[in-house]
Amino acid sequence: MCALAVGDKVLHPKMEDWGVGKVLELSADGKVKVFFINAGEKLLGLKYVTLEKVTGAEASHPILDNSTFTERVTKGTKHIGLPEARLDFLEIFSDGFEDQAYLDIERNYKVNARELFLELLNEQEFKKLLDDCESEEIARRALQVANKTNLIFPNEKMSLKDGLKTPENALMFAQTLFELLYGVGEYRDRFEAFAECLNKVDAAKWPIMTYFPFLAFPEEQMFLKPEITKHAAELTKAELNYKSELNWLTYSCLLDFSKYLYEELVKMEMAPRDMIDVQSFMWCITPGKYDMVEGDAFKPTKTKYKQALRSMDADGRFDNTQYRKMLKAQYDSEGHIITATLLADAAGYANYNAANLHYGTIGKLLSHHLSYLPPKRANGERMWWRTLSDGNEASDATIDGHFEFVMRPELVAALEEIRWV
Repeated sequence: MCALAVGDKVLHPKMEDWGVGKVLELSADGKVKVFFINAGEKLLGLKYVTLEKVTGAEASHPILDNSTFTERVTKGTKHIGLPEARLDFLEIFSDGFEDQAYLDIERNYKVNARELFLELLNEQEFKKLLDDCESEEIARRALQVANKTNLIFPNEKMSLKDGLKTPENALMFAQTLFELLYGVGEYRDRFEAFAECLNKVDAAKWPIMTYFPFLAFPEEQMFLKPEITKHAAELTKAELNYKSELNWLTYSCLLDFSKYLYEELVKMEMAPRDMIDVQSFMWCITPGKYDMVEGDAFKPTKTKYKQALRSMDADGRFDNTQYRKMLKAQYDSEGHIITATLLADAAGYANYNAANLHYGTIGKLLSHHLSYLPPKRANGERMWWRTLSDGNEASDATIDGHFEFVMRPELVAALEEIRWV
């Protein structure tokens, strides 16, 4: 092959999953330091491996080609390739973006906020309110949408509310927000006009700046939660050019980064629907957001179960389901022991397979509130029901010779204290 030079793009012939790499250093002793996008930095001996030089369109990469890439790599921040991040995400939500727990915990509340936004401030309704000089009503509705989620911190919501108390500020906010969302000029100009408005009303925070476009156009706009977004960019070595002051450069970099993540997730067959999924993915791969305890290291307590159940209930996880009926049926059974067939009878499901599915879903939802990863089966699937129960293998001694779920005593005590049983 041709001689290598610093900055060249290469592939490792035997490690295709490392992806494209960029040559960082060449040494006189025949060693080369390469940063591979999926594997991070590697020191290789050219005596033992012949790297394949990549040219043309195949060599183009939005992260490796950035002018500050080498500087970011030398900072020493741990690199997580997206395939590794994908596995981390799937450890939490095994069915990816279609996982019921993911939908219930990460996505649906954002979709509900979007639906509220489209009801209250769609283009036609927004324009009518402006034409009728109802800027204070527009501000009220915007605050209602902001309060629909926890994406904006309470103190930031309060700053916005305080800033919109005067008719003059409410009018300025309504006009610049309408132009940002539905105007026809250059998006940068509309962005900067709304940013200036937020500065004037003392509510110039990134979550407020990006919240409404994110809900209005989740196919193309992105929400910026500073710490989460910075962590995701640092982990993947993307350039965010983050500044706490509202500015177009940071937001344009965010859009580029988000588009890159979306396209890579598609390539990895994750099938993201929109930037809501991409933003949720960023959140989930950030250290500390889903630090799960695995297997026997999990020490359940009555208090933890009470907190988790109450949180799930407050979030509507039990609405329009048979989950509480299943828990009560098991509690009411002798020794709090029940089979899937009896669960199906109690909840009105067609068969034990349906009961198993829904019982596992309860366990999965609860596990995320408890930060618990239960053991895996031989096929690698998590036994989510273990969040709720221990088990007795089917035998002559079990009910009807079927597998039995034995409710954890800490869960029994929690159900009693919150008076669900």
